Parts: sequence; C-alpha cells; structure tokens
Amino acid sequence: MAVFEHLEVSLFRSERTISKGDLKIVALQHSKESFFFIFFRSLSSRFLEVERECEPFLSSASVLKADDNHVYSIKTELSFSYGDWVQEPSQAPLMPFFDNSPMFSSSNAIPSRLSSFHVTDVDPVRLSERAINVSGYLNVATTLMELTSRRSATPQFFLDRGLSNLLILFEGVYMESNEGERLMCLLGDSMLPSRQPNSTDPWEWMKKFLPTGNEYFSTPLLPDDRILLVLHYPKRFTLTTRVIRGEMKSLNERYSLAYFDKVLIVSQLSSATEYQFESEEIISKACNPYPYQDQLLDETIDVYKGSKFCAMLKVTSRHIFDVMPNGSCNSTREYCNKLGPFELQSKFQKFHMVMQDLQCESKINGDGVSSARVSAVLRAIPPQVDFRGKQRSGLGGMTLSTEGVWDSSSGQLCMVGCLGVTNQCGSRICLYLVLSFSLMQRSVLIGTISSIANSGDGSYFPLLFKKTVIPSELMSMFSDLHLSYTYSKIHLARALLEMDKFDLSMKIKKLFFIYPNEENNDEQVGLTTLYDDLTLHTPFSTIQSHGWNSPFLVLEVLSLSSLFGRYRWYQNASTITEYNPLLNISAYLSITGQPNMNDSPLSLEGLYNTLNGKMYLIGSRDATDSTSGLQNGMDCLIQVMVEYPPKNSWCLVIPNTKVSITSQRNKDDPIYFCPIKLETAPIVYQNQSKDMISQRAIKSFLCLITLSIAVASILASYSIVR
Repeated sequence: MAVFEHLEVSLFRSERTISKGDLKIVALQHSKESFFFIFFRSLSSRFLEVERECEPFLSSASVLKADDNHVYSIKTELSFSYGDWVQEPSQAPLMPFFDNSPMFSSSNAIPSRLSSFHVTDVDPVRLSERAINVSGYLNVATTLMELTSRRSATPQFFLDRGLSNLLILFEGVYMESNEGERLMCLLGDSMLPSRQPNSTDPWEWMKKFLPTGNEYFSTPLLPDDRILLVLHYPKRFTLTTRVIRGEMKSLNERYSLAYFDKVLIVSQLSSATEYQFESEEIISKACNPYPYQDQLLDETIDVYKGSKFCAMLKVTSRHIFDVMPNGSCNSTREYCNKLGPFELQSKFQKFHMVMQDLQCESKINGDGVSSARVSAVLRAIPPQVDFRGKQRSGLGGMTLSTEGVWDSSSGQLCMVGCLGVTNQCGSRICLYLVLSFSLMQRSVLIGTISSIANSGDGSYFPLLFKKTVIPSELMSMFSDLHLSYTYSKIHLARALLEMDKFDLSMKIKKLFFIYPNEENNDEQVGLTTLYDDLTLHTPFSTIQSHGWNSPFLVLEVLSLSSLFGRYRWYQNASTITEYNPLLNISAYLSITGQPNMNDSPLSLEGLYNTLNGKMYLIGSRDATDSTSGLQNGMDCLIQVMVEYPPKNSWCLVIPNTKVSITSQRNKDDPIYFCPIKLETAPIVYQNQSKDMISQRAIKSFLCLITLSIAVASILASYSIVR
C-alpha cells in the first residue's frame, strides 16, 4: 500500500477513480505519454467493525448538513499536536520508557508525555447521513528530547534512551452529537511492544538491550488492530469550550499480551478554528471597573497606547517570559511558595511562562480610541522542560485559558483566567507593553496574575511575570517605536571613576593610544560606530577558560549618549553638542560557565571614558535571598569595570578586553559573590581592516630589519674568526 498524501492532483490533466472491494485505484494523466496509478486502501475497509464498536455514539449522532466546506475543514480543525496523555500506574502500561543514560543522569529533566493526532483523509462520499469516513494517525510519545512527531504509512514503535514513540494508524467515522460536540470514533492498527509473560516486570526484555546498547537486539512487537480511540471536540471555540478530550483503550481481553489499560488524552482547539469572543460576563468579574488598579506601574514607566497593539503583542508572545519569585510575600511559607494559580508539583525556582494560541482583534472607534479583544493560553513551564514547553497543547494544572480587553486610554490588557480543563475562572491577568527603560526596568512586557478572590482556598499571592530582552532582540521587535532610557545611577558610576587610579602609565596610554570613540563629524554615525565597537560576543582567553564550562561573554549596549540601540530618540538628529569624553551608557552583560556567580544576567548603567577605553558601571540583577538592600527585588550593589584595548596598539598590546565584577555586599550575605576578574580572547574592532594591513606591513618590515641585522652580525663574526 502506497500513501501519497501531498500529491497535488490539480497538476494533472485528468483523474479517474475505480473501486474494487476495499482497494481504490486512481489514474492520473500528466501528459499524453505519462500516467500515474495510485493504489490505496478505501477508508471504508473497516466500516462494519467501526459501526459495531462505535454504535453507542452513532445511535445518538445528529444528521450532518450538506456542507462540503465543513467536511474539508475537518483535516485542519480536528488535528492537534503535542497534547498530553496520561495512564494511571497499572499492571498493563502502554509502552516502556528508558532514561538510564549518562546524557540524562546528571540533569533533573522531567519526561514529557505527548500525543499528536492528525487527520489524513476525509471521504467526501458519505455512506451515512450521520457520519463521514475519516482516517488519521496518532503519535504517543514519552520523551526527554526535543519535540517530534513521527509520520509513517505503517504502524511503528520506536525505543531509545530518553524516547519511546508509538505510531498508530486509525480508520473510523466523524459525527456530531445532539449535545453540541464533534466526535470521532476510530479503530487502530499498531505494533505494540510485547509484555513479558509470567513476570512482575512487563518490560523485562528491555534490560537485555538498553544498558548495553546492543544494536542487534530487536524489540519484540505484537501486531494489534483491536484499539479504539474516541475523541471529543467542542463545536464552538470559546474561553470555556476549547478542550479536546480523548480516550484510547484496548478491545483485547485482559489476559492478552497486547492488552493495555485505558489512556486519556487532553489537548485544545488551535487557531485553525475560529475563536468566539463572547465571555464579557466572566471578564467583568475580573476587570470591572476597567482599568484594574494593579499598582504595577509608576510615573517613570511609559506603556504602549498606539493602534498596533495586536501586532506588538504577537511579536512579544513568541518569546519565553520569566516568572519572578514571590520576594515580597510575608505570609506563611505554604502561601508564599504557591506559583500563583498554577498547581505546582516541585519547588518554585526559575519557572518560565509562554503565551500560546494568541487571538487578537483590534478596532478604532469614532473618537480615535483603539481597543482590542484578546484570547490566549498562559502555560507555566518548569526549567527542566523549557525547550519542550512552548509547543505543547495539553491543558491542565499548569495552564490558564484567558480572555480580556485592551484599551489605548490606559494601555492595560486585563484578562480573566480559567485553570486547566475546568471552568474555574478565578484569576485576573494585567499586562502592559513597555516603552521606557532604566537600570531596574529592562522588560518590554510586564504583567501580574492575581486572585479575584481576596481570601479562601483559591487565593494566592500575585505572581509577576516579564519579558526581559537583550538589545539585539529589542531592536528587531520594536525597531519603529519611540523607546527611551532613564539614567538613575550615573552619580555612583562617577564615584567609581574617581576611585580609579590615574598613574603615569595611564598618562602614557592617553598620549600614544587611541581607544574606541566617536570618529566621525556626524554625531549619529560616530555613535553608531562606537556602539558596534563596544558590543562584545567573545570567548574568554584560553588560560582563563581552563576548567570552565564553555566560557563566553556577551556585552550588548542598550543606549549610548543620545542613541537608544541604533535609533536616536531625539527629534533633531543634527543637534551638535559640546565634546565630552564621558558618555552615558547602559548595557546588558551575561557570562556563561562562570563558577562564582549564578546565571542571572546583569543590567548595567554608567559612564564610558573615550580617553582610556574604560567603562565604569553599576550592575543590577534579580535576587530574592538577600536580607537587605534590594530595590524592587533586585541587587544593585554591584560594580563593574570594562577596559577595552586600544585601536592603534601596533602589536605592542594584546587586544584583550578586561572585565572586573565586584559585589559591594558583606561576605555573609546570601547573594554575595567573590570578585571576578577575567580577560577575553583578542578582539577586532569594526573598520580595523586597514589598520590590520598596516600592522602586517610593519611586522614584515620589522622582521626584515631584524633578519638583516642578524645576517650582518653573523657575517661580521665570521670575518673576525677568519
């Protein structure tokens, strides 16, 4: 049997179909000389079996309307990817899983149980007025690896360290019930992993293969066509009706080696189905009166209030959000350790969140006020499954289905949130897109999740989430917006500059060396060049990197003098200011493989001295464990100095960048870290190619002179000896 699912029939001149039993022959004429014959199994080959097993559903199905477009939408609307599947611990598990591998033993990774179902064929010829023949395949996987969905024309089972994947082919019927749901009842063919007979361990055979990696060992498989899958879909896609529920069970007797206990599947409708915004009454419980007074903003924060909110939100929603710990919670430990409304099953530490299935509709009223209706799913992700979490579609205790409104008068998106597969809509989400930045505000999106109930079992401490972006991300996301930066720690940076020793060597360097500066009469062009020169993406020097784990330094400039990124925020770009060797600067610093400091990146702000190539900076990072001195949950008692090499060293100075980071806290403070001093590998500035050519010429000239002197000395010595 051959399967050609992506063959474009419209490319052929004619098509003729001939049916013979459960086989269908399609003849496609491409030209006068060429024909293609495709043989495939009819969708109705198991119709009698399907009719028998699905009789309880067929008997209560409603009569389908004659709507061809509705038929063809089944393929896209009823397929889903990376939903969840669960099976209670039992004597008949569906398939084995093996994670005893050095690749996973050192990590705290949590296996993901994923299910994906795809409709492959819909028969337009109806054999019943209540049902349509359909076929598809189901992937059921347990994995520690990246998400994958295998596709094959034959049933398969794949087993490896960290991955078990079962592919089942299904044939059955689509129908609609009188209770307002869409339903598919299907029978499947598969190759199930065989259980060990007469053993307490059903997968005892697995021990012979996986620990040794015996590549010649063949997994024992059993063919099985006694699998029933029933999938329930809501007819309408709304805030409280979006859940796809499925049940897969074996029709074999319990004593059969192919028998497995019931498997439950949960997913949700995708954007292929039109969303219905009709939850105003539920939203009003969270957002009336609008805007909700969340006390998240202060007078220094400017938020987006333009007409392109939906476009801006869609760009931002592609990224992973950071969930901030409840640092200011002063209640009981149990209350403060809650991850907002989410059902936390591990310690609250470094959780992230993603926004999925975003639906956003905007409009402008007669007064020119922009507004939008928004729906999305917020998913909390443990740090162990970050790379697998963004694409998942299952609903449960770590998801909030949300719907709400945004208005340009306030810039606030206020939404109500419903937990998991229930209709418990007890959460309020307030969200803003931010246009102004400072040392302690580096997020393009900030929001809170709070409880609508002030007390009781459903209440929890407000949960803060944000999207902090490095400058390169920010410029690509919001390059056409008016962004600004407010400096607040320049006085501390100036004090650090004054403490720096100004000895004789520095005077000599100042006389002979040129450091990165504004080398252009056009202020904006000069600042842009300097901006590029000060941005670093470089490994550490070989000597210092010994024993470190892939050491790498990233320093990205956010603002420099009158530049914000590469974009000037002043209206008059030609304004000429008096020359000042000290430039205000803000940046972002991250170091990987650094043993004395955690992975939290540093926000930096301070001064850059163009005369000696040094940055004098105050650093800030997220923190929760300190006893005192935090500003809005951030540790800003950090001093950073960055020293750049000269641009005209002429081989006299190794072009390394030196970085020192010092904590100003007491040594007994939980977030104190030892002083850090490091050097990067040699760097090359932009527009330095001509200098490099000149340096090579000088090197060659010096080598020639040295060689000539050496030859002359040898000849002179030879003459004296003679």
